[in-house]
Amino acid sequence: MSGEDIALAARRLVEFESLQSKLHEARRDAITDFDTCIRSYRQTYAGQHELRRELNECEWATYRYASLLHMLGELVQRTSDEFDIRIRDCDPVRHEVPKLIGVRHCIHHRGLIGVNVVSPRNKANPAVGMPLSSLRRHGKWGGNNPKFQTFFYDVSGDALVLRPIVESSGQKCNAIIEEMIGLLETTYGKNQLLKTVTSARPYS
Repeated sequence: MSGEDIALAARRLVEFESLQSKLHEARRDAITDFDTCIRSYRQTYAGQHELRRELNECEWATYRYASLLHMLGELVQRTSDEFDIRIRDCDPVRHEVPKLIGVRHCIHHRGLIGVNVVSPRNKANPAVGMPLSSLRRHGKWGGNNPKFQTFFYDVSGDALVLRPIVESSGQKCNAIIEEMIGLLETTYGKNQLLKTVTSARPYS
């Protein structure tokens, strides 16, 4: 076990911790934007232009959060390869939150999808959602990228309601991060990693 290995493990540990913090912030921001859109929708005196702008901002917030989730998947893969450690799922982020990764890919490759206020089946209250017809059009990004069905294999109805998907993702992604940190600590020692982190210099 070389000093370079421990230093790299400590660096990855900090990266996971900081990404976990940014994911929490981005998830909170997206949920706040969902609430803002619903409030504007219910205020009949509010102009449609204002609601459309807020829905746009809501979609950008969802994209920012989903992009961080994608980055988490990349960091898990890189760390797994560097240290030859494996958690229970071989592609855990996409396995746990496929719809959000799919939304990220749709927007990244094809631009904004367009979110609307929708009335979900068997729900009394309106919600922010992405029309499935728009998702399907955006999901055809071609090349060697995964197909639309890879991410949206179990969707039904007219729209993908975003808030419950975003809310439920927090616990799942925290579990992935904690498992990765636990594996690093088991491999290199929690105290040794903490000592290395506290004595480390800024990246050169």
